[in-house]
Amino acid sequence: MTGILRIEMRRSLLVRLSPLAAAALVALMVNDIHTWRGIWPEGSAHISAPLLFIGPLMGGVGAWEVRRRCLAGAARGARSRAAPWITPLLIAHLLSGAAVVAVGALCAIIVNLASGAPAGFLWPSYVLVALACLTECIAVGLLLGRLGGPAWFAPVITAMLLFLRLVITLPGSGEAMRFHFTRLFLSGRASAVLSPIGVALAVLEAGLVVVLARSVPDLIAHMRATRARTAYPWSRTRRRTVVVGGLSCVVAGALVLTSPRLTQERRPPKEPVCTSTEFRICVWPDEAARLPGLTRIAERVPEQAQALGVPVPDRISSNGLEDTRSLEPGSSNFVIESDSTWFAADSAAGLLTASVVSAQCYPHDESGRQAYFKAARELSMLLELRLQAADWPQGMRDNSGVDRAEIARIGRADEEEQQTWIDERLATMHSLAAGSDPEHCP
Repeated sequence: MTGILRIEMRRSLLVRLSPLAAAALVALMVNDIHTWRGIWPEGSAHISAPLLFIGPLMGGVGAWEVRRRCLAGAARGARSRAAPWITPLLIAHLLSGAAVVAVGALCAIIVNLASGAPAGFLWPSYVLVALACLTECIAVGLLLGRLGGPAWFAPVITAMLLFLRLVITLPGSGEAMRFHFTRLFLSGRASAVLSPIGVALAVLEAGLVVVLARSVPDLIAHMRATRARTAYPWSRTRRRTVVVGGLSCVVAGALVLTSPRLTQERRPPKEPVCTSTEFRICVWPDEAARLPGLTRIAERVPEQAQALGVPVPDRISSNGLEDTRSLEPGSSNFVIESDSTWFAADSAAGLLTASVVSAQCYPHDESGRQAYFKAARELSMLLELRLQAADWPQGMRDNSGVDRAEIARIGRADEEEQQTWIDERLATMHSLAAGSDPEHCP
């Protein structure tokens, strides 16, 4: 067995191509390095993101190699179920997959340590799920490669099925199933962790697929031989093994299909990390590397509050740090996506705009409310640009119906024109609020 494994490690096509797969994984990670550098949960999650493409490709290559060998054995009159190379080849493929994931983990560690990431380290749960994902891809390739068909069929079907399985269960692609069977993560929010039970079941799913890949083709071949009366009868011990193994697979499959959500909310720290400014922006300790960009936004908030004639709010906090139901007036939550600070700027601008008129003074009639919120949204978007001191990134959109081009033009105008434009929106909002309740909403 050991000798055959050494041979397979030298001659296997997938093993020989695994350095290219590892290089592709690192290249794809580095391409998005700005989204995870210095952030341990983000770096851990990004190990798995490139597997959306690498996993199906490695599975397809493995399927082609297995199918080619099976066809060669059939041409020589050999029985594929008795081939001594199947188990060593599977082990060699799985070791090559583990090496690819290990290279990605090493890349994340080196980059984050070199960038001075805050206290912490790689999150093992993300690495285990990534390893389980690639293991499952490789096992599916072995299974389909052994089931039959022309040489091109197995790799094509393997790559297509694996890609669909991974992309359908990506976070954000489907509310009902995304967190139950997700195996890839495009981002790693500090506010969420992977459930230990969910990770264990992801590993169990990969192990189940490996067992099925190794045993199902043999069982099918045995049943065909039994019908043709060319098979030797199984011993009692082997029959018991098959029954116990089958029941174990059924139980494992049931556990996987009824698995809980893979992600769960993380308990907030006692002391979040905040900017040392009048208006504070607070983040998770794991996100401390983002404070310099957030500080620049926080420093501009008092000036924008003065332009609106409202008091400076207290703070905004990264999602999950505070319960939105218990937030005090003058505070709000925001979401960090990759390294973008636009969400923080949008939340700060929205908080400033909401301070202009109290919620009980909003217009009651539909047309008044539409006019009010249109003016408020226009004002908030301009403040967002002023807080960022930059134009919106290309392709950034929303569904508010506001003319973003006009807002961008106003953002590039001189200070006097901008203030005049702001005063017009403020006048509209105060007028509509006063119309709803003249006595209490001047």
